[in-house]
Amino acid sequence: MKIRNLVDMGSVFKGLLWKTCAVASLLACSATVFAEVRHGQYYLMKSGVGNFYMSGQDGNAEQQKRVTISNAAGKYRPSAIWKAMRNSDGTFSFVNYKSDLALDVQWGNANAGATMHFWPFNRGSAQRYQLHKVDGNYYTLAPALNPSLRLDVHNGLQRINTPVKTWHANGNPAQKWKFEPLDPRSMGLAKISKQELTIAANAMVRNMRVKLDNFTPRRFFDKNNDVSWYAPGGSSLSFLGQIYPITIPEITRGVRDKRYYVEDINLRAANARFSGSDVIIGLVFEHNNQPDIKGMCSDCIKAREDSGAPDFRFDNNRWEIRLGLIPWRGSVAFEFKSARFLGDIAGGGLGVRAEIAERHIVPAMSASIRTALAGSRDSVARQFAQSAKSLNIAVSNVRHVVVDGNHVFLINS
Repeated sequence: MKIRNLVDMGSVFKGLLWKTCAVASLLACSATVFAEVRHGQYYLMKSGVGNFYMSGQDGNAEQQKRVTISNAAGKYRPSAIWKAMRNSDGTFSFVNYKSDLALDVQWGNANAGATMHFWPFNRGSAQRYQLHKVDGNYYTLAPALNPSLRLDVHNGLQRINTPVKTWHANGNPAQKWKFEPLDPRSMGLAKISKQELTIAANAMVRNMRVKLDNFTPRRFFDKNNDVSWYAPGGSSLSFLGQIYPITIPEITRGVRDKRYYVEDINLRAANARFSGSDVIIGLVFEHNNQPDIKGMCSDCIKAREDSGAPDFRFDNNRWEIRLGLIPWRGSVAFEFKSARFLGDIAGGGLGVRAEIAERHIVPAMSASIRTALAGSRDSVARQFAQSAKSLNIAVSNVRHVVVDGNHVFLINS
């Protein structure tokens, strides 16, 4: 059979015939008929060995990661989609939907057995491939570095994560690839940049309010008949229209029953950013010359109750709240991971910081934030869907959230 090099310019833009597949049955549409690979079109590249597609190892499409075969579902789905880019010499390059990196012959190796990996798109010879149509709707891909070779599923193995390499042309199914055209949205995919998601998160936390205060100047006798200045109802967190109480305990330390209270600390600013796959909410509290930690001495004579225990101020009162992204009611919401106090207590020494901040205030804040995020998931999901809609991105029935590189992928099946 004569192998024809598909580089005819006139035929590239002829009718592309393919039938529309429902999302649930897209991968079953093996009978799809189409003419030639088209510049700018997204494709699944189905291997001739079994129901596998050219993808990234474990769904990873980062720079220098291996190109392998996988199914095209779940976490593998974004890395199994490729954009065909026609070059001026008639060859094609292929850019991955997930990472915007290209299908590349590692280190420009022109010998058989070279590994295929992901690399920044540059249209170099290691990223150019001649397409030869063979059986029915299948093609072989010949690297421009050495057109006598073909992209090959290593040893023809029908197994997820089998690498794609170059090998001598032999006509085997392991060297045949079917280009199945698609719109990523038809596969239930939405792709949102981290920058866009950060803007949406900042819009949500912009009006967050936090007040920490469990001190009252009115002394009273508690249930143990000890003098106390504890007012537990003064601390709260407000997020997306809901108010959540923060219970900070009365802190007793040292001799003479010195008692410490948090006094009128208010959030000044909140902002969101990404760190890897997590969203980081930074909280910055107001700074003034007033005491933040009020010390009182319940076992002193009344005239010395105020002066009998030192006051402290927070030095650079900052917090870092680490959140994950989770599917929620068809959209996306936040999941609490951790809270860290990044400041210090001025003049208090390590012991005071550890006892007052780490042992008492951090756990109270963590518990409140965890409760607030759990209680506000419906509101977060609605606001996230509205933000996505403003970007012309339809968000619905999200079942998986994949954070990779500079993008977040929402997968609905």
